[in-house]
Amino acid sequence: SGVALKRYAKAFGIDADIIYDGSIGHQQNRALVNLLDLNLLRAEDVKLNNYTAFALVDVATHANCALPKDILPTIVIDHHPVPSSEVHARYQDITIVGSTSTLLTNYLRYAAVEIDGATAAALVIGTLTDTMNFTRGTTPTDFDAFEHLMKLADVELLGKLQSPAISPEALDVLARAIKGSKLNGGYLITNVGEVDDRDTLPQAADFLLKREGVQTVLVYGIWNNSVCASARTNDIAIHLGQALRQAFGEIGSAGGHARMAGAMIPLKA
Repeated sequence: SGVALKRYAKAFGIDADIIYDGSIGHQQNRALVNLLDLNLLRAEDVKLNNYTAFALVDVATHANCALPKDILPTIVIDHHPVPSSEVHARYQDITIVGSTSTLLTNYLRYAAVEIDGATAAALVIGTLTDTMNFTRGTTPTDFDAFEHLMKLADVELLGKLQSPAISPEALDVLARAIKGSKLNGGYLITNVGEVDDRDTLPQAADFLLKREGVQTVLVYGIWNNSVCASARTNDIAIHLGQALRQAFGEIGSAGGHARMAGAMIPLKA
């Protein structure tokens, strides 16, 4: 989505950089960066005071991004349900669809900005990931945007993005998650200890949800002086985003969707 917003800005004569925090650990994210030859900048390596405006994409608050709290974003584009009182930006687009990729696709589409095959492939992957292959929160708007993207996407690149290599660390964390699993009445919880890449937690949670007899999964570990948790569920009676926000919102940051959510609690909490 960030790539699409940068392309949108360029079409109107605005230069933009894509800045990220932490590490790019999820194998699909690494594949996107490598195959699309993206020039991403680490937050710790840039001087934010050199920029005149900031846009948050796929995140609406300071809780889960590198933007310092004393800098208010100019633009927020997100598809997650967030209380309006928590969003502070001049321009806000919080539209409840299945994927932020859908929103950015339509920005490009209706502004008549060309979507090249690589960008279309990246947006397809973003849509499939956010909607869990159209099984979560998908709207007619998502289907319409997806149909448009599939006419433009580089099919060969799309195939490579859908089958990326799994890192040794992700396999190690998965092994620890399996070994430490505790299952009780359909609820599985596991502690994987310290991790170098927090993206390995949702990968483990996705895998463990496939285990027979499991309805809800919580995988947690320590990353960057915080306890990070990733949760997944197939139980329609549970809204994980609300549950984690209620449980951890006062001592950290938490939220997400009905079937997929996460939390981060500083150890000092």
